[in-house]
Amino acid sequence: MRRRAGARTIWATISALYLTSSLPVAAAPLLVPTDATAVDLAGGWHDRWTLIRSIDTSLKYLKSPAAAAVYPREGVSRSRLASSLKHFREILKTAPDAQSFSARVLRDFQLYQVDPKPDSPEVLITGYYAPIYRASLKPTATFRYPLYRKPADLVTSGERGLGQATARGIQPYPTRYEIEKQNLLAGQEIVWLADPLERFLVHVQGSARLQLTDGTTRSIGFAAKTDRPYRSIGKALVEDGKIRPEDLTLQAVKDYFKAHPDELESYLYKNDSYVFFRWTDDGGPYGSLGWPVTAMHSAAMDKRVFPPGALLFIQAELRDGPLRQFVLDQDTGAAIRGRGRLDLFVGTGPEAEYRAGQINSAARLYYLLLKNPAS
Repeated sequence: MRRRAGARTIWATISALYLTSSLPVAAAPLLVPTDATAVDLAGGWHDRWTLIRSIDTSLKYLKSPAAAAVYPREGVSRSRLASSLKHFREILKTAPDAQSFSARVLRDFQLYQVDPKPDSPEVLITGYYAPIYRASLKPTATFRYPLYRKPADLVTSGERGLGQATARGIQPYPTRYEIEKQNLLAGQEIVWLADPLERFLVHVQGSARLQLTDGTTRSIGFAAKTDRPYRSIGKALVEDGKIRPEDLTLQAVKDYFKAHPDELESYLYKNDSYVFFRWTDDGGPYGSLGWPVTAMHSAAMDKRVFPPGALLFIQAELRDGPLRQFVLDQDTGAAIRGRGRLDLFVGTGPEAEYRAGQINSAARLYYLLLKNPAS
């Protein structure tokens, strides 16, 4: 989605609102074999049936031509990863309790800890979610902020928009300000929202559930984006002394613009990047691998760096308690760049927004691969 799913929120959005997106990709070893005795794998045994559904998504991806084009990655072959996921899935299904599960995983799997340096001193995890907003299929005096479908003149390469084709090559696509203030995409509207900040947050999240004025509910998801640079409005508010760094949350950003509505537009147009959408009523939100993401078990990571579809374990201490979670790398996000970032998809709606707000922490990430792939 990361972002698509959006995927991208409280801290999920703040990861995109506040952090930069241009961390370098280093060539030093990324995955370091580690002693797993200090890793609380038993804590991740909960919600195992939902985790199995997320594993099945990665297994479907690994059979696809898209996976064949990117593997091997970081020395990991597609066949080894698929064997690892199948074996882990079987342990999840058959282990009678958390302790037995942990013992079997430690016996059969090698853990590799992610080294975030030199991109970051530590791994930062955040959360993202799919918001629920009111919307209209037709413009009205209330619903006057459109989301657009992918325009025909946007030339793309994979997930990244490259701009407009010209006789001299490809030039950058118009900025957010130019698209919206000059009404450049008239006729390409797909739906209208009632609030400009809500529209912006759907761009950040990459998806949303929309409660339409005709009484129906539909879902919308990421289709494409321009290649203009992303600028964080949260960071801009901090730089301008509007919000203290330690107080920065999505709710703080919302509260600031509620109190200062006259400043909203100027801050939104600091971000030149622009996102386009499609209806995803057949399921979703969708991740960057092409399948729906699973709440609390799908994560957005930098696909230039990490092996897509792989299984990881997160060990972190959040403000509301410990996080011990198995996740699959199934999404991307504009602000999720480099070795030191993971954005966890939390779910849809207000409860997910609150939960995402609790996830903003340093963490340890571990990849799990079978010691003996032939077993």
